[in-house]
Order: sequence, then structure tokens, then C-alpha cells
Amino acid sequence: MDNSIENEALVRAFIGLQLAGAFSFLLMVGSALVLKSVKRHAIWFSFCISWIIFGLSYTLLSFAGRQFSTPSFGLCVTQAALVYSAPPLAGCTSLSLVSHLLLSIITALSQSAVKTSHKQFIRALVILPWLIWIAITIAFLVFGIRHADDVRLSFNGTYCLLVNTPISKVTSVFATAASVLIISAEVMIGVLLFKYRAIVDIFSQSVTMAIRIVIFTFLGMTAIVMGLVFTLTEQRGIQYDIVVAMLPPGTAFIFGTQLDLLYGWTCWRRRQDVGITSGTVLSLGTISHPLTSTNSSFFESASIPRAPNSTPVTEKMFV
Repeated sequence: MDNSIENEALVRAFIGLQLAGAFSFLLMVGSALVLKSVKRHAIWFSFCISWIIFGLSYTLLSFAGRQFSTPSFGLCVTQAALVYSAPPLAGCTSLSLVSHLLLSIITALSQSAVKTSHKQFIRALVILPWLIWIAITIAFLVFGIRHADDVRLSFNGTYCLLVNTPISKVTSVFATAASVLIISAEVMIGVLLFKYRAIVDIFSQSVTMAIRIVIFTFLGMTAIVMGLVFTLTEQRGIQYDIVVAMLPPGTAFIFGTQLDLLYGWTCWRRRQDVGITSGTVLSLGTISHPLTSTNSSFFESASIPRAPNSTPVTEKMFV
């Protein structure tokens, strides 16, 4: 096969994977807004929207009809700025989601009669990733405009980027650090769930939850490897771009196959909650605590008995 034809096919695969992830997350957000049986926390919406922006940032040339032709400078510098700010955004919102889960599990397992809401911290988890994204986007946009000669289409023809400057590696380091923190938080969550397995009988009641943890951790490790590759190398084959493009649909699969979403998509006319029983419910993502006003599920829920000597918890605990 001719190299140019093979490369074009890989570029189309790259675009297709990015769009598949973006539209999957868009469908998830739309479902959570429309279906009354689906309840989600603001952090979950922030997370999903960040991945939509992630996919659209990498496919901006395709939407403009310039994927296989020379893009204008304005279009190219805009995509370059978005491409460099999208990974930190997705990394920060993912870290916020996992941090909320960890905090919620610690709160749920606390034996204190007084539960702390951490409202200011929760607001920060929602807002801070977007402030970082805006700052990085503007910074790279200004830098690209001032260094027009460094803005060009990548060697692989997938998206626009900055060349001959180390500043482009900053976001790779940032995203790698976020991925390390995410995996660290997931390990802490796993340790807590295993330590309190007699109380939170999660492994016997929800095998799929354990599988989702493993897959999400694998994606985090993939992000770390890709971050290191992009940090240490100047030029990479298009195969690395394909691996990056697999992250959005892979993540969408983890979050889009939750039981209440699947139930809502297939039986949207039936107004009833899925998998919610009396007593305490734990889900892998965030857990709504007595002092929070919104309930949201991250993964499938599993009923758990009350911890001994702890305050009864009867509300639905969702991420």
C-alpha cells in the first residue's frame, strides 16, 4: 500500500476515534439531562464535557474541512492552543472525579456522627480545571501568534502544533503528573475498599465495578506512557496519535455502560430508578453525602450494610 494512502487512512482512523469519544460523551450528558432516572453530580458533568472538548479540539481541522489541505494560520494556531490545553483539562477533571470518590468513601466510612460537606473543596474540584484550561489555552494562543513560524501541521497530518520550542512539552508533563495522581488515588480507593470489605461488600456484589476500576487504571497508565513519550521525543509516528485517540472512546465506554444509562436508553419512557434499593448505596465515582443536595452515580451501585458503631446512612451515595 502506498505510504500516503496508508497515512491518510490512519489520519481518518484518528479523527473517527476522537469523534466517537466526543459524541459518546455528548450522548451521556444529554441522557443525564433528559432522563429522570439518571442522576449525576456536577463533577461528573464537568468530566464528560472536558472529554467532549478533548475530542473536538483534535478534530477542529476536520470540521473546518482542512484536514487534508493547508489550513489557515488562524485555524492552525487555534487548534494548536486547544490541543495543548485539552490533555491538562481532561486530566484535571478526571483527578477531580477520582478525588471526589476518595473523599466520599472516607466520609462514608467515617464513624463520626457529624459529616463534613467539604462544599468549598467540591466547588474547587468543579471550577479549577476550567480555570487552568482557559489559562493554558490563552497562553498557547498568545505564544503561537507571537511565534507564527513555529505553528504548523504535524508531521503525521493529524493536527496543528508548535515546533522548535520546549514550551509544548509543559502540558505533557502536566498531564503525566495528573495521571500519576489519579492512579495514586485509585490505589488508595482500592486499599480502603479492601480494608473495609466486610462493611462495603463491593467485590462480591459488583464484579463489574472491579473490572471498571482495572480498565480506568489501565487507561491512566496509558496516559502516563503517552505523556512521557510526548515529553521525551520531538517527532513520533502516527501510531502514537492513534493510541491517544483511543483514550476518549475507551473512557466513554467505562462511563457510558453504567446500568442506569443503559436502562434509560433502552426504556426511556419508564420512570423509575435502576439498581437503587433501600439502605446505603455505594458507587464507584462519587458518593453523595448527607450534606450534599445532588445524587449521581459513577458506576453500578451495590448495597452495603451499615458500619458498626457508625452513624446510619440512608441516603443514596453516588459520585
